[in-house]
Amino acid sequence: MAISCTCTIILMLVPLVFVGITTNAGTHKLSPLDQEANAMLSISKELWSNQHNNVSNRCNWPRVNCNKAGSITLLSPPTPSNFTDEFRTQLCFLKLNFSVFQNLVHLDLSEMGLCEFPKLSGLKKLQHLNLSYNTFAGEVPFTLLENLTQLVVLDISNNYISGTIPQELSKLERLVMLDLSANRFLGSIPLIFGQMSNLTHMNLSNNQHFGDEVPFTLPNLTQFLVLDLSQNKHNGFIPHEIGKLTNLLTLDLSSNSLSGPIPEQIGYLKRLTSFHLHSNLLSGFIPHEIGKLTNLLTLDLSSNFLSGPIPEQIGCDPFGSAQHRIQQDRWLYPQRNRAFVASRSFKSLL
Repeated sequence: MAISCTCTIILMLVPLVFVGITTNAGTHKLSPLDQEANAMLSISKELWSNQHNNVSNRCNWPRVNCNKAGSITLLSPPTPSNFTDEFRTQLCFLKLNFSVFQNLVHLDLSEMGLCEFPKLSGLKKLQHLNLSYNTFAGEVPFTLLENLTQLVVLDISNNYISGTIPQELSKLERLVMLDLSANRFLGSIPLIFGQMSNLTHMNLSNNQHFGDEVPFTLPNLTQFLVLDLSQNKHNGFIPHEIGKLTNLLTLDLSSNSLSGPIPEQIGYLKRLTSFHLHSNLLSGFIPHEIGKLTNLLTLDLSSNFLSGPIPEQIGCDPFGSAQHRIQQDRWLYPQRNRAFVASRSFKSLL
C-alpha cells in the first residue's frame, strides 16, 4: 500500500515539474545585457572583425565603453582599413539596429561608408550622435530622430542627404551643436531654429541651395557662439540685425552672393574672434566699426568689391590688456578688392 502511494505521488509530481520547465523556457526573455551581447555579436563581424569571438569581453573592445553594470554607453567602431569594393558594398547595405543599447550615450558611426540609416528608436539616453562622412541619401527619416530627447550633439554632415531640413529637429530641445553641412538640403533655413533655446553651434554650410537672405531675424540666434552659413547661395544684403548676435565667436558667410555694404552694426559683435566674408559681392567702404572687434584673430574680406583702409584698432585692445600687434600668419588679408588701401598697421606687417 505504501509503495502504491509513493508511486502515485511521483507520477503526479513529474508532470508538474515538466510543465513548469516548459513554461519557463517558453516565456524566458534575454536580460538587457544578453541582448546587448547578441547585438554586438551580430555587428562585430563587420565593425569589430578582430573581436568577433570575444563578445563576453566587449567592454574592453577598442572604442567601446560600459557603465559599472556592464551595459554599453559608448560605441565608436574603428574606421575600416581594408575598403575593398566587396567590403564597401557589404557595409553600405548593412542594416544596423542599436535599439537594444538602452544606456547608450555616445554613438559615432562616422566614416563607415554606410548607406542605410541605423535604427535608433528608444535610445532615450543618447546625447552624442555622429553619422558624418557616410553615403546616406534621400530625406532624413522621421524615425531616426524619434525619442532622442536627450541629444546634445548631432552631426550628419558630409553625406548626400536631400530635401528640406526636417521639422522634427525642433523636438530636440537639448541640442547644443548641429552640423548639417556638405549635404544637398534645399529651401529656406526653417524657423524651427528660433525655437531651439539651447542651440549655440550650427553649421549649415555647403548645401545645395539656401537662396534667400541670411536669417538673422530668428529669435534665439542671439545666443549663438558659432554660425557657419558659407557656400549656400545666400543673396541680398547683410541685415542690420546681425548686430544682435553679440555672443558670436565665429561667423562665416563666405562664398555666397551677398551684396551691398558691410553694416556698421558689425561693431557690436565684440566677442568675435573669426570673421569670414570672402567671395561675395560686397561693396562700399570697410566700416570703421570693424575696429571695435578687438578680439578678432582671423578676418577674410577677400574677393569682394570693397574699398578703404582696415581700421588700425582691429585685433588689439586700446587699453593695453591684449596684444597690440597681430602676427601676419594669423590674418587672411582682404585681397582682390577694388581700390583697396591698406592701413598703416597692416603695412607694418607686410
